Amino acid sequence: MRASVVPIVLLASVSSGCSTSQSVRYVYQDGTFGVIGMPENTNKWPTRYQTRAEKLMARHFPEGYEIVRAEEVAEGSRTIKTEGSNVAEIGPQIPAEVLRFAMLGHTSSRCQADTVTIKECRMIYRRADDPSPKHFSSDVECSPRRYLDPNAAERHKSEVAARDAGKAKAEKPKEDVAAKKPAAPAPS
Repeated sequence: MRASVVPIVLLASVSSGCSTSQSVRYVYQDGTFGVIGMPENTNKWPTRYQTRAEKLMARHFPEGYEIVRAEEVAEGSRTIKTEGSNVAEIGPQIPAEVLRFAMLGHTSSRCQADTVTIKECRMIYRRADDPSPKHFSSDVECSPRRYLDPNAAERHKSEVAARDAGKAKAEKPKEDVAAKKPAAPAPS
């Protein structure tokens, strides 16, 4: 019975060793918010990522926390390249006379490259007793406006110049259009 336990323990340690290369981690922490990163938002054995994330959130805010949002983000990409070749050779049992008349053998090669996006699940959480308003954007793709636009001064100058040119054109007195028309030829 003891001999059957050893392979099971060995298999569990190897499989858990593979899963610890990507583990649950803190991405961001402050006094009000935190972000946890994990390979996927699941609680399946043997990884139990959600349980690990809950432990980290509870360690950050022992008085309590609430999950604001969980989202999947692209963390990067990896290219997997597979190359190989096949060579068929003539065996030594074939007589040399046969080799003179026919060429026997085959060589082939292949190459394939696939790019895979590496994704990570991020859980955004906040301290439960935070008094600030609890309104969050439902737009995950929102991006903040720039704090300083280096072209704002030039853009403003061109807008003012265009507006002034439009005013000058509007204030210009209109000439009599009828006076500029050539007289119609007299009927003959």
